[in-house]
Amino acid sequence: MSPADWVRFWSKVDKHGRCWNWTAYTTKDGYGEFRLNGGMRKAHRISYEACVGTIPSDLEILHSCDNPACVNPGHLRADTHSQNMIEAYERLPPWLKSPRGVNNGNAKLNDELVRTIRASSEPRKDLAARLGVSKGLVSMVRSHRIWQHVA
Repeated sequence: MSPADWVRFWSKVDKHGRCWNWTAYTTKDGYGEFRLNGGMRKAHRISYEACVGTIPSDLEILHSCDNPACVNPGHLRADTHSQNMIEAYERLPPWLKSPRGVNNGNAKLNDELVRTIRASSEPRKDLAARLGVSKGLVSMVRSHRIWQHVA
């Protein structure tokens, strides 16, 4: 970014308070966006890159303050999409959370079967048939898309 871009960027930040709030355009989800080189970029990512460093391509920038408009680099950290989803779920109020694992009345698995699926090198078709579940369920368990709470 040019020096003029930096001045323009930081002029859109309110640094009063713990969170440094983006005061310009925000998405419907509350994330600040900054026009740069003809495109829009997330403001919190620009702040992180400017103050902390390069963002690895496989990581996202998470807000410890849970405020999507915040660009305070002290509130930002790089982490995985999976960790981002786990934290988002943990922040939900209890009445919005679906029961997880065996506490869900629709569960076809238990923790032991999840560990069996993840440890097995058996083809998913064969494993699914042996366990009486779908190939898709085996795939989602192996890729940690579901049953993430089981180590």
